[in-house]
Amino acid sequence: MKHSSDDLAEGKAEPVIIAMPNNQVVHRAYPQHTEKSFPLFNDEMIEEVISFIDGYYCTKTSWHDRAIAGLSMGGRHAQIVGLNNLDLFVSFGLLSSAESLNLNPGLTDDPKLNDKIDYLFIGAGTHETDPGSRHVQLHEQFEELGIDHEYYIGSEGAHDFITWRHLLYFEFLPNLWKSE
Repeated sequence: MKHSSDDLAEGKAEPVIIAMPNNQVVHRAYPQHTEKSFPLFNDEMIEEVISFIDGYYCTKTSWHDRAIAGLSMGGRHAQIVGLNNLDLFVSFGLLSSAESLNLNPGLTDDPKLNDKIDYLFIGAGTHETDPGSRHVQLHEQFEELGIDHEYYIGSEGAHDFITWRHLLYFEFLPNLWKSE
């Protein structure tokens, strides 16, 4: 996979600032990891990370120009933080991850939800997907609820960087901000 500045010139990529905060605000061995981790990371992202980036870089600060994505546990955090803050994010990438919509309260009650989301991507590797996978279940929930999204399984990889590079480079990043 070769990257060059020509990708920007040819419209294959958008100029972006990528922030990669450590989402392990509570150690995974902690008994209430999920209950503690998601709200803490949400607050850190909203109160610290976004304001830091907007304060130090020339950014577009509209919700329409901000995306959140992650892989594995980071994708679960991206789903929960992003979909619970639709006034801050418009596009979402959930790579090899998903969580029950129960952690996004009120989301499914919004009749204008599809108008608030530009791009919602769920992707995973070929060898990490079976009928019981969380990402399969989330895709099926979105289908049942009529939530617009792209669902992609591919790369011949599993829960690894082979899959994540493929999903980012060929599927998620090229489709960001294309609905404008």
